[in-house]
Amino acid sequence: MAVGSVSMLGVSLSGQSALNADLIDQLREADKSVMTKPFETQLTTVYQKQADQKKLVTALDSFRATVSAFSSGSSYLKRSVSVSSDSVSVSANDGVDIQNMTLQVTQMARNSVAQSAKGFANENDAVNLGTSPLTLKIIRKGDQDAFDNEETSTLKSLDIEIKSGMTLSELRDAINEASDGTLSATILNVGGSDPYSLIVKSAKTGEQEELSFAWSDEIGGDIDLDDAINPNSNVFKFNPVQEAQDAQFTYNGMTIRRTTNTISDLISGVTIELKKEDTNVANVSISRDLSSLSQQMQAFVDSYNELTTYLSEITKYDTETSERGSFQGDSRINSIRGDINKILFANNEDGKNIMDLSRTSLDIEGNESSAFAFSLAENGSLTFDQRTFEYALEKDPEGIERLLRGVTDVTGATAVGKSVPTSTTDVDFYLGDVYINGVAIGDFSYKASDSAAQNAQALMAAINKKTSETGVSARIGGLGDNVVLYNATGDTIEVKGTRAEEAGLTTGSFSGTTTTKDGIFTKLDSYVDKLNGYWEDATMALIDRQLTSDVTSLTDSIQKALDRINAKYEVMTAQFASYNALISKYEASFTAIQQMIEQAANPKS
Repeated sequence: MAVGSVSMLGVSLSGQSALNADLIDQLREADKSVMTKPFETQLTTVYQKQADQKKLVTALDSFRATVSAFSSGSSYLKRSVSVSSDSVSVSANDGVDIQNMTLQVTQMARNSVAQSAKGFANENDAVNLGTSPLTLKIIRKGDQDAFDNEETSTLKSLDIEIKSGMTLSELRDAINEASDGTLSATILNVGGSDPYSLIVKSAKTGEQEELSFAWSDEIGGDIDLDDAINPNSNVFKFNPVQEAQDAQFTYNGMTIRRTTNTISDLISGVTIELKKEDTNVANVSISRDLSSLSQQMQAFVDSYNELTTYLSEITKYDTETSERGSFQGDSRINSIRGDINKILFANNEDGKNIMDLSRTSLDIEGNESSAFAFSLAENGSLTFDQRTFEYALEKDPEGIERLLRGVTDVTGATAVGKSVPTSTTDVDFYLGDVYINGVAIGDFSYKASDSAAQNAQALMAAINKKTSETGVSARIGGLGDNVVLYNATGDTIEVKGTRAEEAGLTTGSFSGTTTTKDGIFTKLDSYVDKLNGYWEDATMALIDRQLTSDVTSLTDSIQKALDRINAKYEVMTAQFASYNALISKYEASFTAIQQMIEQAANPKS
């Protein structure tokens, strides 16, 4: 019987060792599955949380941007303007008073335009054919009027030196350069045998911009406007093409004049642009820009729905499938939606909430029905009715702003003085005897012949002269002979001075009060800032640092496990090599013994 295929102790087959690299790799993978798999599974979960947290940060940023539109006062100040005629256009800055007005343009402001009476064959024709230089003087009417009224001793003019041989184009360029933008000189081809004319135009409008022209034989020479045309044949007249004039229009029936067609100094924050003269009256209405607020509110609702939907996704738990969101069970994330809703739907100090914004209408049969600006769908999403919101805003804009943004109530500071004293002799107070908010009150006197009430009037007048510096006004108090200091800002009033008490004032510091009541969106803005603001202890920042730390910790744990496995199998590989050497030795010895046995079992015959 052959026995050559039998392996010694079962550790080899036909001389091949079973303690090889494949076996080591199998053992290594088995250990890795036990020692690193749990960490790797956790790390995958943390990576998913990091991705979801970044998306949540972006969603909160978008949400806060729409919230901030209503926590800021600027959103409530937007204005729209409607004009019934194209003869004017009107624009209004944010916060301008709501108002109506009528405008009628009776005269447009114009600039002065003059044309050279002499024509030229081409632009290079000489203007001065003589041998001596001439001076063209251009005079603005406003400067001449000032000279005529003796406001100045010298009549101002723009002097253009015209040297012998200067061409028409050179004269044009000289006027433009010397006028520094106040005039515009151009050359126009008007047709005819000598078609080229010089056109000079004032840059500004208004009757004070009317231009006149004179010639002189020398720079700075005298001007004789009555004899503006020098007998020298080289000079020429300028004929008026358009006379300068002021704009004239009516505002609510009152006649208004301006030097320009753009008027921004009539009503603060309102710019009126006169377009054309018109016999008809233009009706202008400045109102709240409801469309802007409605668009911003729709953006908020959309952002709210996107955020809350995403929060539901990352915190969900499906009892049937056991599927769960990455932040399921995290109270910091689970509470966000509830906290937002608690702020959004809570009553304010007036007992109002956002769900109260509604309008009532009648149906065809005359039955009343109500529509609400906001409502919640079954899935928790927020719906928005633009028409109802605009109706509520138009009906009570201040109340809506109070609800959405909040209000700051200010009680001004007051300092009640004592009865102003009388005296048998005049009492004089000088600069530095009395200080209000660090400002010295000027001289005033109490006359012996005056009553206490009259002296109080003198003190009040002295204080009110300094109101622009102190921010404090004075009025006669209820006693009739005392002075009360006050402001509307709530800022502190400080009264001091060596003779302030003698004057009848009460020295010390007196403060008003400022009470702020936050509205829905102001509270939301503050809440989201705590979640996602640029603070070390903001919720999202804390979560981000925790997840980053978890990644580091898990990565470190995986590496340590791998290091232990590698060390273990380095030893095992060395041991296997040693075992294989022994096995080979024993197998060699066994082979010799086997041959001897075979020879003994099969002796040669």
